[in-house]
Amino acid sequence: MWKLMCLAVGLSAATALAAGGVNAQERTLRISHQFPSASSLEEGDFRDRLAKMFAAEVEKRTNGKLSFDIYPASSLVKPHPQFTGMQSGSLDLSVFPMAYATTHAPAVGVALLPGLVTSYEQALAWEGSEIGDRVHAALQAHGVRMLAWGWQAGASVSTVPQTTPEEVAGTKVRGPGREVNFMLAAAGGGVTSIPSSETYSAMQSGVLDAVWTVPTSLISFRLHEFAKHATPSGESPMWFAAVPLLMSEATFDSLTPEQQQIFIEVGHDMDEFAVKAAKEDDERFASVFRDAGAEIHAMDAETIAAWQALAKESSWVEFANSVEDGQELIDLATQAK
Repeated sequence: MWKLMCLAVGLSAATALAAGGVNAQERTLRISHQFPSASSLEEGDFRDRLAKMFAAEVEKRTNGKLSFDIYPASSLVKPHPQFTGMQSGSLDLSVFPMAYATTHAPAVGVALLPGLVTSYEQALAWEGSEIGDRVHAALQAHGVRMLAWGWQAGASVSTVPQTTPEEVAGTKVRGPGREVNFMLAAAGGGVTSIPSSETYSAMQSGVLDAVWTVPTSLISFRLHEFAKHATPSGESPMWFAAVPLLMSEATFDSLTPEQQQIFIEVGHDMDEFAVKAAKEDDERFASVFRDAGAEIHAMDAETIAAWQALAKESSWVEFANSVEDGQELIDLATQAK
């Protein structure tokens, strides 16, 4: 998909240049996200660091023609409305959980099905594959372009053990999105969906017993202050999430072909950074929560197999039945290795 996009941009360059390059004036674009602001490019939540690194590199490559204002911690737009903001062009870019995009483009939920992606290598293989192209196309059909995938393995923290399906039964759980939520509900959990930025207050007040999301969020939102138990991603993560860098298609179309090419290339480069940073947070997760007094529970092969079986009976079936071409998308995803 990345090569195809580059080719399409290159083919349109001569036409746009002949039109006089009317969009080459200096301008400032806005990037919004819900995650805490990082103190530097080396420390802090890597989703904010990704936004800053992307902005700095694009500004450098455009010789300052394009600059960026970055709004972390939902300081410009609340989490969910960022998607409609990009659709309308009132927001230019966002580091945006794919789970929130399923409301608008249900097909992208295939990237979040538990038990489907089980390694970073498999996740990275989606770019350039047919399933990756289908996810790109589903977003673009709704006026939003994906520049970087932002894959992350999943984890959970809780006030009670939350490793096996039996332990989830009867607990109040914040799931990461509808695809994982169906599995948690099938296990007997009372599932709610709130932005990860609101999980601190929910855990503090006792509204939630457990939070399932990515390790970076569990660390950044300081849930170690309440968690008594933590289940890390492990060497064979049972589920993955994507927190991609998305861009308004209207904004992208307003750029010159040269600028579009820069956005595509820099976005592609950000995936390497995102995977490296995500793996570092996967490793850091256990020590952060252990040092705070939480008991660490690793999923063994038998437990992972139990969750995967439950996922196929619940989340996969629901996706296949409720999403157009759902089973076809699942089949394509299983072919990406």
